[in-house]
Order: sequence, then structure tokens, then C-alpha cells
Amino acid sequence: MYCLGIASEEETVLVNKLVAVDEQVQDELAAINNSLAAYASRFRSPGMSSVKQEIFARIGDEFGEPSLLSENSSAEEWLSYLTQLNLNPPKDLDEIMIHELPNNGDHSTMILWAGKGAAIPVEEHEDINEHFLVCSGSCEMMVNGSRSLLQQGNYFCIHPHQIHSGIVISGDPMIMIVQRRAA
Repeated sequence: MYCLGIASEEETVLVNKLVAVDEQVQDELAAINNSLAAYASRFRSPGMSSVKQEIFARIGDEFGEPSLLSENSSAEEWLSYLTQLNLNPPKDLDEIMIHELPNNGDHSTMILWAGKGAAIPVEEHEDINEHFLVCSGSCEMMVNGSRSLLQQGNYFCIHPHQIHSGIVISGDPMIMIVQRRAA
């Protein structure tokens, strides 16, 4: 239920606490997420995918498609883009909230808002690079057992088969742009 996003708030808090301290729980969540992703890609409805792409293409026409994240990406540019789209962090944010942005099908771009102590679930991807840009706040990322502090303006890339998770450590909500692209 946690991996599907349908766990209760109490269950989510419990799993987040376990993920932060237990490597077996991290590994199990990564395996479940990989299984769900494989299942979803195998049984994806072509009709729904094309409808979604068409909707996002129309949105992208009005506001412009988000640029690709790189070492040269600027938190200020992205915050300005989010302001144009009138996308603001939810009030009283304790956990993680994700909003998908317009894309062209070659990549997906999301905004991740998270409150202090919110855990970014353990993941491992088989065929994508995951790019991150912290627009505000900070978090500690764990990648294959190594910790990295990410703060406003930091860009970070995770390659296929790297087990990763994170926890928000800033007092203010964290705003992070996450982009997934084929490896």
C-alpha cells in the first residue's frame, strides 16, 4: 500500500521511519517499486498514454516545455517557471507531494514538495537516469550507501542500478525538480 501511495498517514509515517534505519526494508521497497514499474509498463494502455501526452503537449504549448536538467540549471529559473504555472507548495506539508509537469514523451519532469523529515522512498531504476535540482530547502540523499547533502541550487544525477533514498533535513519545505530520462 505504501508503494502504491494508498497507505494511511499512520502507516506511511511508520514505513518512513523504518526506511531510514533498516536496509532490508529499503531493499524490499526497491524490489516492490521495480516490480510495480515493470507491471505498469507491460500493461500500460496505449490510449491513456496518448491522451496524457496530448494534454501535456497542449499545456506545454501555453507555458513552454520544461528544459532538461543539467549542471547549469538554475533554481531561480525553475522557481520562475513554477510561478508562471502558478504551482505552489501545499500548506502544512509534512510528507511528500509530487506534481508531474508537461513533457514531450522523451522524459518526465516532476516537482517534488516535501516537509522536514519526509522520506524519499528507496528506489532503483533499470533503464533511466534520474536528475535532481534542489530549488529550495535541503535533503540528505543516500546512494549505494554513500550520503550526500543537497542544498538549494545543487544538481545531482543518479544512474541506473543505483539504490537511492533521501530525507528532508531543512526546516522549510523542500522544492526539488526531478527529471527521468532514458539512460
